Amino acid sequence: MNRILSLFCLFVILGGTLVFGADNIGTIAQRTGLDRDLIGLISVEIEGTTLALTFIYVNERTLASRISPLLRQQILPHLEANAIVVWVSADADMSFSPNELVFRQQGRQPFSPDREDWATAPPEPWKIRAQEAAAGLLIMGARIDPTLPFWIEFRGQTTVIELEDPVLVYAEPLDYPVVAPQHVPIDLGMEDLALAEAFGITGEEIALLLGIDSRLVRTLFIGPAEEQLQIVLIHLAEQVREAHLGPGLFAQFERYIGRASIMVLAFSRTGANFSPWNFWASQGGRNYLLFAIARFTELTPGFIRPARDGRIEAGEMAAGIIILYRWIDPSLPFTVNYHTEKVEFLPLD
Repeated sequence: MNRILSLFCLFVILGGTLVFGADNIGTIAQRTGLDRDLIGLISVEIEGTTLALTFIYVNERTLASRISPLLRQQILPHLEANAIVVWVSADADMSFSPNELVFRQQGRQPFSPDREDWATAPPEPWKIRAQEAAAGLLIMGARIDPTLPFWIEFRGQTTVIELEDPVLVYAEPLDYPVVAPQHVPIDLGMEDLALAEAFGITGEEIALLLGIDSRLVRTLFIGPAEEQLQIVLIHLAEQVREAHLGPGLFAQFERYIGRASIMVLAFSRTGANFSPWNFWASQGGRNYLLFAIARFTELTPGFIRPARDGRIEAGEMAAGIIILYRWIDPSLPFTVNYHTEKVEFLPLD
């Protein structure tokens, strides 16, 4: 990570000036669009030089603020890793040793970060130049439980991070592979049903073919007839174990059964735009945006398309899994959305 703030493009923040003190959390929140509970500040004076440390907790709400595209790209791979940005500035040249930071939480062992704890950071000690800044991305992992308050100390000064919406963050990374072993073709137990012939059948008809409860299957039709995309969504509840699925496919998603995961089959007779990044979920008035690649598993190559304007060609199928574990409670109704279209999944009796 570049140590100069203007190159790191951390936030649309501060206009190159330094701000100190807890009262300035409101100023930072106003200028960046960050929620106040994501921000921590420490200000200390060292031999006549004022050093300011700004801490920004990383979650989906951080991505929804006015951060730069560069920062969004840098933190996306670590969205589920319980990470925090450490941003350091001073009013004169000085050095900063990040191992002097101490993270504390009730009932847990305090720790100071080692070099390997940083996903990205300047060489140690950090060289801070006057009116510039250095920044690093620290992975706290399971050492901090983000559903509870935690404190950060530096040379006798302390700030606290107490998240108001901890349902969106996690103490440990997801225990899933990002990309499952791929296999083509996908065997849905419909070997005699060509893809073109399958286009247009309803979720109820697909459920009947698979031998599963129709409440587990939903279908979306996106776009005009001349370029229509069909998306089949299958809730991987326990009842899916009884479905007429090929053993190869079942082996790929068995570990996701019962964990609020959705299998996605997307195809088009004519060709159509498709990207899994356009999915989002909602439950109980809360929306969950799929910013992290760890929320997807590929079942066919290229399902995780890099762009939001990806495309499926005529006769092509894209298949993968959306992982909603720790977000969605499958015992309650929830919706899966694609752009502005949505389907609702109801709990099974």
